Amino acid sequence: MPEIRRNERMTDIAGKETRGLDLKVGMKLLEGFFSAIGAELGINKVGAEYQRKAVGKLRFSLKNATRDSVDPFAFGEALIPCRLNERQGWVAPGNRYFVTVGVVRSQAITVTAEDSRSNKVNVDVGEIAHVLDAHGKVAIEHGGEGSLTYKGKDPLAFGVELVEMAYSDDEQKFFISGVTNAKKIRAGTIVERAFIGDPDQGNVFIL
Repeated sequence: MPEIRRNERMTDIAGKETRGLDLKVGMKLLEGFFSAIGAELGINKVGAEYQRKAVGKLRFSLKNATRDSVDPFAFGEALIPCRLNERQGWVAPGNRYFVTVGVVRSQAITVTAEDSRSNKVNVDVGEIAHVLDAHGKVAIEHGGEGSLTYKGKDPLAFGVELVEMAYSDDEQKFFISGVTNAKKIRAGTIVERAFIGDPDQGNVFIL
């Protein structure tokens, strides 16, 4: 396999944030972040504070996002001597095959709170920050007006870059095409996404 290029700065999403998400949807995204860093207990206190302040919407942005990836052309070269193993259980007529060629990560997520009229809401989380810091799972920092940054110890993956592989029995080779839209890969999985930047340009989305 090609060498992995690590910690490439994602400058194209720096300073950009999602559209305003309903509080319930936004809390589900934030809950996923808290769960991934092992701070599940803190999310209830954060949610209660947002509700107490009558927060209606949340906006998200990612600080210092990085990307680990392989060159897709080098990946194509690596596939030249390869073919599908017909005896493998997942190889079957009609199946589609996707490969992750890039993973994007961030150590911190910034959340901006708004009321129902899109006015920014300052949330007091001093006691919550004290509790979370005591457990060493996540730190909270104040950003701009109405914004809080939740930061874990390790960068977490929040999106992947896929290519789709098709195999031609006649030509005995793989064909690769890019994936431009969010894909539901696992059966039964509901994909909820919030674009950072212009969704028409296929920018990064949060899963």
